[in-house]
Amino acid sequence: TQIATQLSGDNRNVIGTFDENKLIALGLDKNKGDYTLQVINGKNVYVTNPDKTILLAKDGVSDGNLDNMKIYIDEEKATQMGLNNMFTNGIMNTSLEAMTNKMEQQGNPNIGLLNYNPSHGLFGDAIQMTTNQDWLATGSAKQTGDLKTQLTELNNGNLNTAAHSQGTMQDYLGTKLNEETISEIIKNNPNAKYTTQYSGSPVSSSASSALFTNINGGTDYINKKYDNKLGVENIFKS
Repeated sequence: TQIATQLSGDNRNVIGTFDENKLIALGLDKNKGDYTLQVINGKNVYVTNPDKTILLAKDGVSDGNLDNMKIYIDEEKATQMGLNNMFTNGIMNTSLEAMTNKMEQQGNPNIGLLNYNPSHGLFGDAIQMTTNQDWLATGSAKQTGDLKTQLTELNNGNLNTAAHSQGTMQDYLGTKLNEETISEIIKNNPNAKYTTQYSGSPVSSSASSALFTNINGGTDYINKKYDNKLGVENIFKS
């Protein structure tokens, strides 16, 4: 089972929002179990069913594969609702703990996408923590990279991602695998703001800085774009 999940990945996409009307506008129905009301840090948050994965698809059309485990949402409607941030959690988190961390670390966005990384026990989680080369990327890291690429494209390069602990490894490797594609999307929109935040990361700050500097056009381009007189190190730091 561990080998299978490491190869294929089993991350699940979960949406959380303060505004129930956003989920209703996306075609979700509370009475059908598409989402529930949770209280996170004293605030009411509407959270989609963590036992199913949200799939952003053209016109919300099903791919016909394991539909009982998926909730399909029109990708354009999702971005119109402001779905331009994404969070990947660390080890040993329940879906509610992961959503709580997301809300806290991303400043309580009105709506956001949790790339829920379920725990596989100490052994499975340890494997994901030690595969720090893109050619050894796990299925979950590949899923993360594919999701980041899709959201970057849908939002025309404007995306705020964050990750915690083991989740930063998935984010880093997934981004690395899609580096050229993401970079090209960002370059096509000079006003794009593509930001990344890592907390408690096993990825070295120099490696992540190099990756995201390159994706954003390089040191000179970043300093000019943000009028950053102190140099790029003022933007990318541990």
